[in-house]
Amino acid sequence: MPVPGSVNSDEYDDGPHLSLDGLRLYLSSERPGGLGKRDIWVASRQSLAHDFGAPVLAPLLNASSSDYDTSLFGESYLVMASTLPGGSGGDDLY
Repeated sequence: MPVPGSVNSDEYDDGPHLSLDGLRLYLSSERPGGLGKRDIWVASRQSLAHDFGAPVLAPLLNASSSDYDTSLFGESYLVMASTLPGGSGGDDLY
């Protein structure tokens, strides 16, 4: 069983990416409370000396599709995979 406030869940969690400042951790998960099968969550902390808080759904990055595999490029760009309808194939990059 996960530790309360932990970034881990009893569900499938993967694809962690840490922000450059080390204060935000993006991950994909099938944990309850999401919008699709897999969603992108973000856990934050006050400083490098603190533990991460419980992850919350990342704003504007989730739909009823599977959204996952984030990659951060600096503080301005995030690339992710999604099965969002209307893409070029089953899994596309956004």
